[in-house]
Amino acid sequence: MRQRIKIRLDFRSVVSIATLIGFCAGVLGAPFQLIGVFTDQEIGLGDAILFAALSPILGLINGFLLGVFAYPFYWYITRKIGFSYSGTIHALE
Repeated sequence: MRQRIKIRLDFRSVVSIATLIGFCAGVLGAPFQLIGVFTDQEIGLGDAILFAALSPILGLINGFLLGVFAYPFYWYITRKIGFSYSGTIHALE
């Protein structure tokens, strides 16, 4: 059953979601970064592979930091305005 509820996520949840999004952005952005690196004549193959391998880790760190620093704004906005999320409710096991 799909429901729409109004909730405010806690600090840990916001940081976890931001970290996951940052990691996924790093994984999806790695091929595009490789294209940019390969078009540059001064960077070698080893550096390009290292840069692509570090991209998800850097995205994870970036997402974590953004989640930490953005939480006070999220808390303020959801307290004043409120957000409603839609999805399915599952029992935690």
